[in-house]
Amino acid sequence: MTEISTVLFDLDGTLYEDPAVYDRYAQELGSFLRSDARQRYLDQWERARTGRDAARVGMGYDAERDLLFRYAGGHIVSLIDWQGLETPVQSATKEDPERPVGPPVEVPIFGHNRRNIGDLWAMADVLAMHHGVPRENRSAAFMATRAFMATDAFHLRLRPGMQPCLSALLSGGLTLAAMSNSPVESVHDVFDELGIREYFAMIVGDSGKPVGLTDWLSGVSEPETVLSVGDNYINDVEPALKAGAQALYIDRHGTGLGSEYEGCFFVSSIDGAIAWLGNLVRVPL
Repeated sequence: MTEISTVLFDLDGTLYEDPAVYDRYAQELGSFLRSDARQRYLDQWERARTGRDAARVGMGYDAERDLLFRYAGGHIVSLIDWQGLETPVQSATKEDPERPVGPPVEVPIFGHNRRNIGDLWAMADVLAMHHGVPRENRSAAFMATRAFMATDAFHLRLRPGMQPCLSALLSGGLTLAAMSNSPVESVHDVFDELGIREYFAMIVGDSGKPVGLTDWLSGVSEPETVLSVGDNYINDVEPALKAGAQALYIDRHGTGLGSEYEGCFFVSSIDGAIAWLGNLVRVPL
């Protein structure tokens, strides 16, 4: 393991986590559906967020085909319908170059019609797409959720060990930075409410990850000394690993993505990340 000089954190689900936020977002999304459709959506959301639905964090969603899919090594490896039936996608081989290769896959896999179900934010959004909620309404639901988070009715809380962890990392000579895809104003509001802004040398909102992370790392002279910490594999982990950096993946849904990379380390919770980072600077947390 190369010595780390910079720890780059994601925000939602990494520096803090509050499941009530995801439920609020799902309720906002459901408000754009009629009563019977709304209940079907919310019932599916309840199954999906607890791992009891065909849709799981760590999958992708093809909006054009209305199918879920699994991916590995930059390729779609199987398609999954909403009843959970999984069909492998055939790949071309040297021995049989004419073998069907399944649906066309552009690089990167994810784009306008293919979504990454990287966390529960994305899960609620993908389910809403499946149930027919238009894009503009999904955007409005997200902004309404962020607005609710900024009110006196909602209070963010750090895990008990997070602040000591950040302090220990700084005392250990590491530089701390943060990147989030959430709007700039809401990101700074969250850091202020959590009371941790002072620990960070850089805070970037509306970062456009994964591309934004790749672009940022391209300007780092020694990317191997950067550790990216996050809970969304496609946004926070894979771009870092591909750029030669290291990554601590909060894989709370047990996807196992990234296990082929030597520089990818796994924990299952924020508390696990706090303990792992404490070990990094030899401070028990």
